[in-house]
Amino acid sequence: MNNLFRYCVVLLTLLAIESAATAAPVQDAEYKPLFNGTNLDGWDGDPRLWSVKDGVIRGETTPEKKAQRNTFLIWEGKLTDFELKLSFRCNATNNSGIQYRSSMIDPAGNNKWRVKGYQHEIRNENQVPNVPGFIYDEGGKRKRICLAGEKATWEADGKKSIDIFLTDQQIKDLVRIDQWNDVRIVAKGNHVQHFLNGKLFLDFTDNHPKLALSEGLLALQLHAGKPMWVEFRDIWLKDLGKMTKAPAASAPMNVWPEMAPGETTAETGTIQPPRKKRKQGVKRIGNVTKPTFTLYPAAKPNGSAVLVVPGGGFKILAADLEGSEIAKWLNKNGYHAFVLHYRVSQDENNDAKRVKAVQDAQRTLSIIRADADKYGIDKSRIGVIGFSAGGLTAASLLAADGKLAYEKVDAIDDAGAKANFGLLIYPAVADIEPAAHFPPTFIVHTHDDPIPAEKIAMFYAGLKKADVPAELHIYSTGGHGYGLRPRKGSSVSTWIQHAEAFLKLHTKK
Repeated sequence: MNNLFRYCVVLLTLLAIESAATAAPVQDAEYKPLFNGTNLDGWDGDPRLWSVKDGVIRGETTPEKKAQRNTFLIWEGKLTDFELKLSFRCNATNNSGIQYRSSMIDPAGNNKWRVKGYQHEIRNENQVPNVPGFIYDEGGKRKRICLAGEKATWEADGKKSIDIFLTDQQIKDLVRIDQWNDVRIVAKGNHVQHFLNGKLFLDFTDNHPKLALSEGLLALQLHAGKPMWVEFRDIWLKDLGKMTKAPAASAPMNVWPEMAPGETTAETGTIQPPRKKRKQGVKRIGNVTKPTFTLYPAAKPNGSAVLVVPGGGFKILAADLEGSEIAKWLNKNGYHAFVLHYRVSQDENNDAKRVKAVQDAQRTLSIIRADADKYGIDKSRIGVIGFSAGGLTAASLLAADGKLAYEKVDAIDDAGAKANFGLLIYPAVADIEPAAHFPPTFIVHTHDDPIPAEKIAMFYAGLKKADVPAELHIYSTGGHGYGLRPRKGSSVSTWIQHAEAFLKLHTKK
């Protein structure tokens, strides 16, 4: 009996030790978690390659799911001085990295999740110099800036001074092969330190006047090439400077105080099955009888706002492709974005559905203008961007010149439903007659769009005739329904840069 009792005590002790070893480390109050252990909220990356499995972030490429170039899972914030703690493990077929003080290379390119800047190398190797922990100049010219075991200074003249404080054997002993490795990165001004498994691993000072990095993005890397996997957990951040993080989107807000005009139900919509032919998925929402809108606030607002009207043929809403993705792009340029989920249904009466969409857009624009002071918005700098059927809705809103398509509901409607500028992206505008009251208008289309490009050109000609400031960009290829996403073999995604210039011109104070 005594032996059995002792055995149970030993077993319970071992279980307690194992539980303590696998539990997330306790952090002091100054550290904030960047990963909730459940999903990728607050992070943005290629959804084919990044996921959460068993409470950890996992990036993985396979022969079927490749990364054409290095790709990153990007945290939605910007750092200056900081301390970062996390744990990683990976296989040995390829390398990975922790990117910091970095910037996006081409947000509108074929791989929008590419960044450049300082990188903490991640490898499942322990043979110097190909070990984890050194600083690599991802996307730059300096390559391996500071190696493991070095105390190095990159001088203003480009020369590098080095002291060695770890031997090759000490470095090898610190690396845990096929296990979790604990990382701590401390960045203060031009001084950076990397710690691996509790010990200082390198010490770097960057005095270069042009190449030294003082702020930027945080990201996790998946390397192109051989199939690989990498995992991250227990990601904690202590802000030592001025951290900026994109404010969270609001909860959906009602467009109408009660039932929408003519409705007998109040459904905010249901997610529809994806289309099989699309390589990149689109979140499709249908059956909306209770319209709502969501505010995506800009981290650094410029005083302007844009109402975002997704397309979908008045049957569904392309909620991410032409909604939330557009809002985040606008946010990066300083614009508060309000994404409208207007009424859509599967019935065939497009004329009636179009009227409902315009009603919802006008009411939402009135709400934005009525609440402009609360959001720090200039009432004379509120515009609209619409895509496809949403483009038709936006164009109809411009044509209405503030005249409501519904009976006034309350004092909010007195604020005004007239847009100060409009962006129409592959819109269906054949039956809309431009007039002098139209605000500055930006139009994007393609030669191979199912909506005839010549009708779009005629619409532009009407704007020109009415002496309305306008731009028309017709691309030879690109089709329809691309949003911000690039199309292979087409330059259509360059419309984004033209739109940014248009917005800057027509929203300046």
